[in-house]
Amino acid sequence: VCMSFYDEMQDTATELLQEFKQGTIVYRAPTAGAQPWDPVTYTDTPVSGGTVSGVSQQYVTDLVTTSDLRAILPVFGATPTNAGRLVIDGVERQIIRVMPSPAAGTVVCWHVFVKG
Repeated sequence: VCMSFYDEMQDTATELLQEFKQGTIVYRAPTAGAQPWDPVTYTDTPVSGGTVSGVSQQYVTDLVTTSDLRAILPVFGATPTNAGRLVIDGVERQIIRVMPSPAAGTVVCWHVFVKG
């Protein structure tokens, strides 16, 4: 099987993020209830690696501030969205921005910004 460059990069990024894993990270994906008045339920997907740090100035926007956190996550079997949550070391945090890297094509890793 011939792998593309970005498939190989995805594997490399996953290996590195697993090696430098910091704590436990879980992505909590929302599922709407059957009726509009039913509560939203969440499905947890463990992330097998990743790093979490403060937000550098280059990522600051009207939504993302320097007091927020940036998680760099490997591809983990779910596509993170702003409707989901990230649980970092047992603390649930609101996702405010998701950036795939690269922006088009095969995703190598995710940059997920959460409220600090």
